[in-house]
Amino acid sequence: MAKKNNNIFAPYITSNIKVVVLRGGSNSGKTTSLNMLYAELLNRGAKPITPQHALPGKNDFECIVEYKGKRVAISTIGDYIFALGLAMGYYSALEVDTLVIADSNKKYVKNPLFKSRQFDSNYIIIPKVKGGKNLAQQQIADQKAVQNILAVLP
Repeated sequence: MAKKNNNIFAPYITSNIKVVVLRGGSNSGKTTSLNMLYAELLNRGAKPITPQHALPGKNDFECIVEYKGKRVAISTIGDYIFALGLAMGYYSALEVDTLVIADSNKKYVKNPLFKSRQFDSNYIIIPKVKGGKNLAQQQIADQKAVQNILAVLP
């Protein structure tokens, strides 16, 4: 008997989207790291498909780039379970291969909304280390997050 998919977002997800989650607490530098990731992807030859545009919130943004023949979406606004689910559905419909998203909700992976075979194998969680009190420490932590994300992209 097939396992029932309890993910309420499953009907909206039309592709096998890979989700890279940059997880960290408030003010740990997730949005800064994803801004740095966007700049680094462009440096490495990524082509913007949609422009980087602002979302409600401090420095939040989203965009889609083509990188090594794959569509990569970056969104900094995944802090709530429904924001993450809606982003997965939205970017799936746009045929994005990988969604890189910030998340501060430390319990979402254990949430029954996402406990299904369809999604478990597609998550890559990258913990964001808080940089510290000085700018140099923060920049090192942000750059480490960027390198960790780049390592799992196509």
